[in-house]
Amino acid sequence: MVFVCGIALNQDRMLDLFERVFVLTIEADEQDARLDRAPSPQRTEGVRQQIRDGRPVFQAKMLAAGAIPLDATASPASLADTVLAVVQI
Repeated sequence: MVFVCGIALNQDRMLDLFERVFVLTIEADEQDARLDRAPSPQRTEGVRQQIRDGRPVFQAKMLAAGAIPLDATASPASLADTVLAVVQI
């Protein structure tokens, strides 16, 4: 098994290369809390707003393409267990 993690501007053209695609999903309030916990000089308010605006669009697009949703608030161990359970089917 090979796992690839990332995001690309042209990912729409690559999704069919993979047997399964997963997407980490998160609610707006948790996303805001995470943005607040990880301040960065490069993350201006404008950039933060782009991130906020892009999340629901990206998630919806990935789910519509058949991506399997994973709760991004779950522990890494739990996420790994979920992924392994799905790929071993």
